[in-house]
Amino acid sequence: HGDTFYEVVRHLPAGSRAVAVDLPGGPWGSDSRATLESCVADLCAKGYDASCVFSDSQNVAFEAFDCVLIDADHRYEAVRADWLRHRQKITAFHDIDGEGIKLRDMEIGVPKLWRELKPQYRHVEFIAPSDARRMGIGVLFLEAA
Repeated sequence: HGDTFYEVVRHLPAGSRAVAVDLPGGPWGSDSRATLESCVADLCAKGYDASCVFSDSQNVAFEAFDCVLIDADHRYEAVRADWLRHRQKITAFHDIDGEGIKLRDMEIGVPKLWRELKPQYRHVEFIAPSDARRMGIGVLFLEAA
């Protein structure tokens, strides 16, 4: 729905460029076009260069960004493909914590990929210990650990 995108972008300096990629009706989402477009419009009104693309992330090509937040199809194969295709100097992942979590009969594979990647890179984790869902955000810095 754009809430994580909105919260991340609003903490960047005004004028920052931000692009959200969403696949409404995809395996993990709903039809979020209206809410995401509303988030983008609000960010633009606040002075950000924000936009959204409605497509599968594997069909989108970008020029370099300073940072990318991967918060899309949470299956292991899909999040790994997003990492390999879209990683940047700073790459963040949503839902890094947990074991065997299933949603709509699909396993969330982000924690598995996170465990594989984090020993190789400098990283930081943001996990609220009081949150029973313990989803968390992990950030990797591409300099070798």
